[in-house]
Amino acid sequence: MIISYYGKQFFKIQQGDKVIALNPLSKENSLKKKPSRFGSDLTLISTHYKDFDGVDTVSYNNKEPFVISGPGIYEVDGITIHGYGQPTHIDGELYINTVYFFDFEGIRFLFAGALESEEISQEAREHTESVHILFVPIGGGEVLTPVQAAKFVKDFTPNVIIPMDYGKDRDPASLDAFLRELGGEREKNFLDKFVFKKSEIEAKTDALILLNEN
Repeated sequence: MIISYYGKQFFKIQQGDKVIALNPLSKENSLKKKPSRFGSDLTLISTHYKDFDGVDTVSYNNKEPFVISGPGIYEVDGITIHGYGQPTHIDGELYINTVYFFDFEGIRFLFAGALESEEISQEAREHTESVHILFVPIGGGEVLTPVQAAKFVKDFTPNVIIPMDYGKDRDPASLDAFLRELGGEREKNFLDKFVFKKSEIEAKTDALILLNEN
């Protein structure tokens, strides 16, 4: 399996020919960045905002994704997705952010999206001990601060942690603060892509994966 990062909260997860996109940047994104384009089979959108809902950028090369953009329980091509809504504020306006738990090829993911508080519903917390890979925003402002993000991560004890959304140029202060809150010795080695097998993930505990933008 391969995970690639395209800025903000935009990720591609690929296993063979099957592709999942997470929070693709739209063409009108606040970063003023030209989004990378690729075709996805499934796209998860946590928040209906220009930095997270660019379905057009992952509709490409004869692929039109099945789009999930809100709370609920879904089954798509053998992938089970649970989405739980949380209030969040962007540009002073109230939005609903959906925290997604999904199982893809036997690997269980948690995608926090544009989460502004580490306090989530009790229903969502039923998944606490079943997360292999957790994507969490750490930049503060309109998403979790490094301190809040670390508390959120510790509630779920994932095998792998992938931080996201910590500034246009990836503010090192936010990352350093997040690492201090996590504790332990952690090297800041950035990968262009995260390539792994399920057995490798299961052997990890609380491992940090940092990704360069493609």
